[in-house]
Amino acid sequence: MRIAAASYGSSGDFLPTLAVAGAMVRRGHEVTLVANPVYAGQAAAAGVRFVPAGAPRDLTMAIRESPELLDPLRGGGRLIRDWLVPDIAAVYPAMRDLLAGEPQDCVICANTAYGGSWAAMERGVPSVLVAATPLVWLNPRAPMPLTPWRLPDGIDGLLMRILRAITGLAMGRVLRGAAATCGTRCADVSYEGPARAAVLHAGMWSPQVRPLAPGDPPGALVCGATRASGLAGAGAELSPAVREFLDAGPPPVVVALGSVFSQGNAPLLGNIAEACVALGERCLVVGHLPGEGLPDGVMVVAAEPYEALFPRARGVVVHGGAGSTSEALRGGRPIGVLPFGFDQYALGRVVERLGCGVTFGSRSNERLRSGLRRLLGDAAIRARAETVGRGFAAEPDGAEVLAREIEVAVPGGPRHRLPLSAG
Repeated sequence: MRIAAASYGSSGDFLPTLAVAGAMVRRGHEVTLVANPVYAGQAAAAGVRFVPAGAPRDLTMAIRESPELLDPLRGGGRLIRDWLVPDIAAVYPAMRDLLAGEPQDCVICANTAYGGSWAAMERGVPSVLVAATPLVWLNPRAPMPLTPWRLPDGIDGLLMRILRAITGLAMGRVLRGAAATCGTRCADVSYEGPARAAVLHAGMWSPQVRPLAPGDPPGALVCGATRASGLAGAGAELSPAVREFLDAGPPPVVVALGSVFSQGNAPLLGNIAEACVALGERCLVVGHLPGEGLPDGVMVVAAEPYEALFPRARGVVVHGGAGSTSEALRGGRPIGVLPFGFDQYALGRVVERLGCGVTFGSRSNERLRSGLRRLLGDAAIRARAETVGRGFAAEPDGAEVLAREIEVAVPGGPRHRLPLSAG
């Protein structure tokens, strides 16, 4: 098969689609990724042909320089206007030209890669939509809690309906403007247009996190989490410096708030590190902290593969993002969740439901210290984390599951199979 792919966003949003593209390559298919040039190295790591779209723009660096972008009230509109819309405008013509010049059997798109979806719809090419988190499906019949408060299911469902309506209206206006700017002839440029056109809706999370439910999109599949942390830029193996740190003492607490939320939150990361030191624990922070003035026993790295790092931790603190939470569950160590918003409250409750961790309800130094003390000192949490980790580790890679489903679902797919690549 010839397959085109498009993806966009932070690592948690971007990597699942790239992991699926890599799985298709391993199964002998020819895959071309259309995306911003900053993703070229990650595409190469996945063995995927790359077509750059637009000028290089690094979202992670932008958030580091302007942390207010993470504020839903002050930054949400800017992220859409200054980042998502330009990405659509760059990806759409590049994907359109690719499909016109090299006919493809299928287009695989992240749910935010509207430019790729519009080009596929315009050319009549079957599309597969990839969602990194259940929140993307906005299903009020299987609502995800959106607040730190525990509300009745009916209230959570009502909030999900309201969010779905508001998102559809607000994004519909934005997308119509983007469509007019880039000149697409796609007939449906609404917020839910790509979902209506897709032959498969792939949920890249474990069914233990959230199984299929009534009200999910037609053609929905819960494929399982992808093993994509090695594609984030750090490679699949731990760096020599981190291996040396791990070997030099007891397992540390690993703090990993994701590629986006670790930016602009240096004070919070520092408070967590200090809480670890106060409890006599070593600490390894994956993110962005000043290199000077750190307490003894604290190491800071920009990026490391979670899949290799988390199993060597004493405990893991994550923000509750879909990718990092999946890796933490698979790692088999006690998990502390420090949510900022979006789907993170819901995934924190998944961790608590599974009995393998806690959600930190406050970011004060005292509460961080008491939360860490409970997380690391509770033998039941530690034992349950090990059991849950074995179960998650035994699940198949969601990217491989979806790759097999695409071969079945896409018309004419088997007819265009290429010889399997070596290895």
